[in-house]
Formats: sequence, C-alpha cells, structure tokens
Amino acid sequence: MNNEIISSLKKARKAKKLSQRELSKRIGIPQSHISKIEGGHVDIRLSNLTQIARALDLEIQLVPRKALPAVRTIVRSTKPSIGHITALEKIQNAQQTIDKFSQFSNKLEGISKLNKTLDSLKYFSYPNNQLERLSEQLNPINRISKLMSQIQTKQKSLVDATKYQNLLTQSVQSLSIFRNELAHNTENLTAVSKPAYTLEDEDE
Repeated sequence: MNNEIISSLKKARKAKKLSQRELSKRIGIPQSHISKIEGGHVDIRLSNLTQIARALDLEIQLVPRKALPAVRTIVRSTKPSIGHITALEKIQNAQQTIDKFSQFSNKLEGISKLNKTLDSLKYFSYPNNQLERLSEQLNPINRISKLMSQIQTKQKSLVDATKYQNLLTQSVQSLSIFRNELAHNTENLTAVSKPAYTLEDEDE
C-alpha cells in the first residue's frame, strides 16, 4: 500500500483526535487490523480503505495523472478557516463525549441521531457569531460530560437516567435546528465536499 495513503489516513485520524480503538468502533474493523494498516504491515482491501476514509471525512477518487497538479492546487485553496478548525475541534470533543457515554448506556434514545447531526455540522463554515452559537448548542453535551464524572463515584444504578435523557433530547433538537438554519444559508457551506442530505426532521 502506498505510504502516502497510509500517512494521510493516520494524519486524518489524529487530526480528529480519534484513537485506533475509537475508529475501530465506528467502522467495525478490529483495532489490531487498523494498527497493521497504519504500520504498513498488511495490504488493505478497497472496501476497508473506503470505510476508514469516510469515517475520517475523506473521499477516495481516481484522478487522471495529468489533472493532479490542478487538483492539488484546488485542495490547497480550500483549506478550512481557523473558525472551521475550531468548530471541528468542538464537534469532535462532543462526539468523543457521546462515544464514551454510549458505552455507559446504549438504551437512551437519540444517540445515533445526535452523532449524525454532529457529523453534518462539520461541513459548514463558522464566522465568529456562528461559532459562539455552536458553543451554546453544545452546552447540553458539555453538561453530560460533567455528569459522567459522577459515574466514577456512584454506582451506575444510582445515576439518574432521566437527567441524561433530557440532555440528549435537548441536544438532538437544538443541534438539528441549528444545522438546518446553517443549511438554509448556502454562504455557510464550506468548500469541503460532502454527501447530499436533506433538512432533517426525522424520527429514529
């Protein structure tokens, strides 16, 4: 496998602050196999490469060799802004909280939809005012993170599941509304390519 591809995958994983184990859980490939891939010790199948790339917000495309210089110029010109990078960090931190929380309880409603909404928020630009609003919308997840610290000192059976469910529901609703508002304003779309999606108002 091309060392440049391996390097790109590893760099993208670290940029998203994902451990190999966390990436493994997201895509269903054993952590040991991801380790071998990043170490260049195995040949990766195209299906696995596609899974890993998409989990890291990358896309695989075949480009004519003659077009490579132009493609590389375009990629360099579409680097995300500082605001977008800051937003990505906030979103990724929120997803890590939800990933940890799902290990504690996968019975609560809204976890899957919340993760999908957070993923979709990665494709927008964030001027200062919108960055502040994003931080406000992520407050319920930050509160979940603080409440989770109680799990270290309390038995799980004593933790108030209703409190967590209310925060999850609040997060799903507020972030979905915020995402839809951003989607209405096409100027907020970043140059990062993404799969098409419709404004969601779906139930799980």
